[in-house]
Amino acid sequence: MAYLLQKCGIESAEVVGNVIKESGERDGTHAWNIIKVDGDYYYLDTTRDDSSNTIQAVKNTGFGFDYFCITTEELTRTRDTEYVPTDLPICEATKGNYYYHNSAVIAEYDLNQLKVIARAAVEAKCKSFTFKCKNKPLYDKVLAEICVSGQDSYDILKAAAKLDRKIITDSYFYSYDKNLFTITVKFKYK
Repeated sequence: MAYLLQKCGIESAEVVGNVIKESGERDGTHAWNIIKVDGDYYYLDTTRDDSSNTIQAVKNTGFGFDYFCITTEELTRTRDTEYVPTDLPICEATKGNYYYHNSAVIAEYDLNQLKVIARAAVEAKCKSFTFKCKNKPLYDKVLAEICVSGQDSYDILKAAAKLDRKIITDSYFYSYDKNLFTITVKFKYK
């Protein structure tokens, strides 16, 4: 990835550290990139966002954007930089982050905003929509409201189905990244 970024004129370097489990234990060595875009530093982990070549019962051909231009604070929820021989720049910018760039970050529980995000995904011919919550308490609330109890998710699906009548409005799949506070809702089709 560093090679491709550099060929595109994007300043980048490989970073090596450990993946940290929820328990705080190390879960093995991993590498990712630190990049500089428009004067701001970000972390980028293309391995984590590409699960298309992993060994799994159900092949996933999709790509995610959870680790696309993230901050130091976000990265250190699941990584350490123990093997880096120098201090790294602090990554605080969010404007290059996929979710911020695509207006898919929510700062409060707003059902209408979630409907807008779902409809934008349908207009882009996506089979799902993903959004990022600004903080953990909001993430917990949204996960409970649209994924656990599910009632609000049906309203979101109905809004999406107005643009694509093949979307089933009473059933869906969801996944989430509890470390980066992202939630993905996959549409089911007739």
